[in-house]
Amino acid sequence: MSSSPASTGQPAGHARRHYLNGLAISMLASALFSGKAVVAKLIYQYPVDAVMVISLRMLLSFPFFIAIAVWKSRGAQPLSGPDRWRIVLLGFCGYYLSSFLDFLGLQYITAGMESA
Repeated sequence: MSSSPASTGQPAGHARRHYLNGLAISMLASALFSGKAVVAKLIYQYPVDAVMVISLRMLLSFPFFIAIAVWKSRGAQPLSGPDRWRIVLLGFCGYYLSSFLDFLGLQYITAGMESA
């Protein structure tokens, strides 16, 4: 079965608009993700450690995650208890732990550049 815009009932312009929106969002996300290292290196010029930087990052991003969770949960079936714990574990490993190690590495790189 074909999945062309005509077979899904969507006009071609609608699919193109979704494609361009996705492309713009991915380009913005790439630029912001790359800028994170620059901002972290600027922050490390002050007497802070990786824990302080990740704490600030989490405090700034927390309202956005709450807003997305509320928006996506409207009308959705509630999660089971085990699924909630899996999501918490995945969030810890995927967000906190990876971010902590990333900022810790940037801290050591920045410290090495200052001593050179």
